[in-house]
Amino acid sequence: IQRLLGGDVPPNKVQEVKNESYINLQVLHRNESMRLFAPNPNAPDKKVVYEIILERPHSETINTSYSLYRAPTQAAAEEKFEAFHKRLPELVKIVREMYNINGLQKLCDVLIENPSWSLAHVVAFYNLTDYISNPSIIDFLDYADYADMMTPLQVAVKANNIEFVKALVQSNQCNLDHLDKNSNSVFHFAASTTKEMINLLTAKSISNLNHCNTDGYTPLHLACLADKPDCVKALLLAGADTNKMARGAGTSSYSKSIPSSNVADFLVSNPNKLFTQDMKHGGTPLHWSSSREVLNSLIERGCDVNLVNFNGQTPLHVMVARDRLECVVALLAHDAEIDVVDHSGNTPLHIAVEKKLIPIIQCLVVFGADFNKPNKDGKTPRHTVGKDDSGSKDSMILYILHSVGAKRCPEKGSKCPPGCAAGGTYNGIPPAQPETTEQRQHIQQVLAQTTSKSHRNSVPSLISNTIRATIPEERERERREVKTIDVSQERKGASMMDALLSMFMNKVEAA
Repeated sequence: IQRLLGGDVPPNKVQEVKNESYINLQVLHRNESMRLFAPNPNAPDKKVVYEIILERPHSETINTSYSLYRAPTQAAAEEKFEAFHKRLPELVKIVREMYNINGLQKLCDVLIENPSWSLAHVVAFYNLTDYISNPSIIDFLDYADYADMMTPLQVAVKANNIEFVKALVQSNQCNLDHLDKNSNSVFHFAASTTKEMINLLTAKSISNLNHCNTDGYTPLHLACLADKPDCVKALLLAGADTNKMARGAGTSSYSKSIPSSNVADFLVSNPNKLFTQDMKHGGTPLHWSSSREVLNSLIERGCDVNLVNFNGQTPLHVMVARDRLECVVALLAHDAEIDVVDHSGNTPLHIAVEKKLIPIIQCLVVFGADFNKPNKDGKTPRHTVGKDDSGSKDSMILYILHSVGAKRCPEKGSKCPPGCAAGGTYNGIPPAQPETTEQRQHIQQVLAQTTSKSHRNSVPSLISNTIRATIPEERERERREVKTIDVSQERKGASMMDALLSMFMNKVEAA
């Protein structure tokens, strides 16, 4: 097609050529069956072309050779000749099935891309298991190339050539503890392959299973980034530490030493209890939990409730975003930090307000969330729901935030909605009815089944005092305005807030 269209053949395309075309050309370099020829001075198109030729064995009667590479300058041709001549002739002697155009193309491509690789690296890359014991290969099975310091084992693992890896591990000719130039172990490369690869390697050794590479990632982090849930589970079952945070994930505001956590025993008996869709965001198994029971089991095994994922979010952020009220209460009862901000500056309360999750908003408020904290855009939770939209969830959320003392934006010139503007009077509408007895009992049961070292004893009194301080101000405003107001909704809203407080007051006072 290229000849018909008049286009040039790519310089690295392997071609079969006639030997007679090179009889009168000058040989610049030679090594065994490989030659580097000078340009043909009598070429019809007058193009300057330095060409690398691989001759067929003398035992063959076919009068053709292979053109491996063509370059316009001698320096470029010599560079490729250097990459080829020490390995390619030997490789085609060993791996006879690759002594054809397609095979030579593959070999040339990988040698050009990886000029520092040995014969063993190439064999590992192409999963040529039958040649591990060849004398020319076996001497380099544990050799690290000079460019990336990768061993043939690491190359085979990265390429997911499990047959080669199995044969290499069984031969005891490789070092599983080797780290490459970027401090990657075999597990870092296995993290994005398959659980079978990880199981094969961890059965032999778990050294460096929790090692951080130069980018600050453990194999567990890389499995999360690759969105490989099966690999994540395999690493956890092998003993990966869930409390090792990725260097670039961020840090929480608290400061303490974090013990390691091993959840292998939990996964053995609960293989399908983690929400695999969230694993790609990193974090700990707490971030991937889907129920209160799972959370409690993982916390008992040492999973830290305040570590963040790749988005800077704690498990509390994720449970709020997933609308899992039971999990939110369980985390808060286990001393989860309530006002940690993610990479967007959002607290769990910001997320709950954005998703309009009224029960979770009430829960966060009662546990002491900072309802005046702005995110990176300068927006407080109240600002998000400050528009005058009677009857919607926004208006109910605004009422809840206003009832506990959420402040309006201080700048009068800002483009704030009515419910947030400094001079505004709109404060939302209370929910139509208080929480039911069943809902109260449900949260009481969650709290009763959740153990905690210390509870936030000041939270209910803080909220209660805030509400009491707000009521006289509202009454004084009503006296000044002297107009008839239907207070039935206010009474319902007040009873709702009282009911919400009573849910948690008894539990905290009992503590």
